[in-house]
Amino acid sequence: MAHCVNCGNIVTSTGVCLNCSKPGAVPPPPPPPVTYGSPSYARSNESTAAMWCQLSLLLGNLLALVLTSVFIGFAVLALLWLPAFLIWKKFPQSQLVVTHAKEAINFYLFWVIVQVGLSLLAALTVVFTFGITAFILGAFLVVAGVFQIVVMILASVAGARSQLYRYPLVLFRIVR
Repeated sequence: MAHCVNCGNIVTSTGVCLNCSKPGAVPPPPPPPVTYGSPSYARSNESTAAMWCQLSLLLGNLLALVLTSVFIGFAVLALLWLPAFLIWKKFPQSQLVVTHAKEAINFYLFWVIVQVGLSLLAALTVVFTFGITAFILGAFLVVAGVFQIVVMILASVAGARSQLYRYPLVLFRIVR
């Protein structure tokens, strides 16, 4: 729809203004470009890297669960921090990626310490409590595992949206 150069009102298809009856029209301004997702490819690349910092932990945990062999499962679990660290080193200038990588590594290290500690506690107290403590701590570890999966998914979604995410219940952070 065109507008009159003189008065700004709408011009008919013949090019004559309905208000001032003078010929001449200014074409309407072009519509703003439609953009979807991230404002640029670089930003999209960073959000994808931030998402993979978080998803690498989830996929590694699932892989370790599938590889039930003691040695292979522990080897996978021992190296779960490595993908987030490598992504961090690939994007050292991106605050989003660095923050997500540090959060993922801290989350992983915190829960490894908690799970190893509770497993040792269960192993040491199983004799004295006739297995009741081991059952209770085992149930807690299952609930903690479900909690970890949920928050890893939430962190991955936040990374994909280029949002920062801070894991709940991580009492200390080793990597700063």
